Amino acid sequence: MFTVVTNPEFRSLLAATQKYAHACNHSLLTTYHAMHVFSNTGRGAAVLEQLGVNILNMRKDIDLALKKIAPIQDKEQLRLSGEFTSALKKVDRYAAQKRDPQITLDHLMTVLRLKDVHTGELLRKHGAAAPAQITFQDLMQYTAAPE
Repeated sequence: MFTVVTNPEFRSLLAATQKYAHACNHSLLTTYHAMHVFSNTGRGAAVLEQLGVNILNMRKDIDLALKKIAPIQDKEQLRLSGEFTSALKKVDRYAAQKRDPQITLDHLMTVLRLKDVHTGELLRKHGAAAPAQITFQDLMQYTAAPE
């Protein structure tokens, strides 16, 4: 799926997102799952707070959205939702356009803030300003990245 190599932090978030969706017994992996997982990391919470997001209220809305996802039936496999697939393709294109050697959380979180992604709407609803040309790296100057 990706033309650019993914870094370990990005792969770790995707693995945790998949594990969370499995724990929820969901048939689809969505951007809501990814945002839930991200918001529960120290780095993610710091970034979301810097954006002005009311994390507790956002998580309540994520929980409501996730309740609408059908559970896995019998031996059905977890699949990516069409919206998450589209977002991941945008992440790949974004990293390639920036000529970055790896796809990082920076790229993913920039895409998850876009207007045409469910999480972008959710972030704005809970206090985040609409993204201008700001990138996740711009936001990270206000928070300490883990060593």
